[in-house]
Amino acid sequence: MGGMPGLFARMKKMTRRELLRLQVFCEELAPEELEKLEKILFKNSFVKKLEPKESLMQSGEKVKYIYLVESGMIRAINYTPTGEEIFFFYFSEGMAVGLLNAIGSVDNFSEFIAVKKSRLQAIPVENLNQAMTELPRFTRSVLTYVSKKSLELVQLVVISRRKKTRDRICSYLYLNYEKTKKTIYHTPFSIELLAKTLNLTRSACSKELHVLEVEGLISIEKNKIYLENPEGLKTCLFG
Repeated sequence: MGGMPGLFARMKKMTRRELLRLQVFCEELAPEELEKLEKILFKNSFVKKLEPKESLMQSGEKVKYIYLVESGMIRAINYTPTGEEIFFFYFSEGMAVGLLNAIGSVDNFSEFIAVKKSRLQAIPVENLNQAMTELPRFTRSVLTYVSKKSLELVQLVVISRRKKTRDRICSYLYLNYEKTKKTIYHTPFSIELLAKTLNLTRSACSKELHVLEVEGLISIEKNKIYLENPEGLKTCLFG
């Protein structure tokens, strides 16, 4: 059949403008600001393609680029003192990898690895700095975004160090509800990776999720966790 081989070829790649519009920190920019931002950011940029489990950046590496995710997913990995992996952040389509470190001018403190096939736009850090110098509204939006992400990181660190498995899971799910106001938590990864996000074993995480489901606080369907009683989860929040 003549048309079938071109199925994937016909899939339109995301334009640079479309990619920028997906960024939270570009939502309030006027068309002329977005046009100027595009010209600045994508100067000497390039496409980075990763296979599953391929590394994007290593811990301790100097941040030379921020990466805008066109497709796929990247996870940030940190390690406990005993060498166990903790996954604090996942970056999917329309998110920026490495922004916190670039803004703070500090070396990368996480390892970033592709969860699945991923395509990213690599933006030189000097381009970001130029954009923040020339576009005040963009700068305000980026700093607001970075401050919120920094707060999320602090919250996750606190949650992952709580003693009870129940408190970790309930606090995590409630904070996600508080942030999104949605009673459905989409897990774009396995229960094992959710466990690593909270510094738990897979068995402990699965067991506690089952208990919460029996109690009617949540229900689970494939990769979705439905928050049936958010206020019930709240009782564990930093309590």
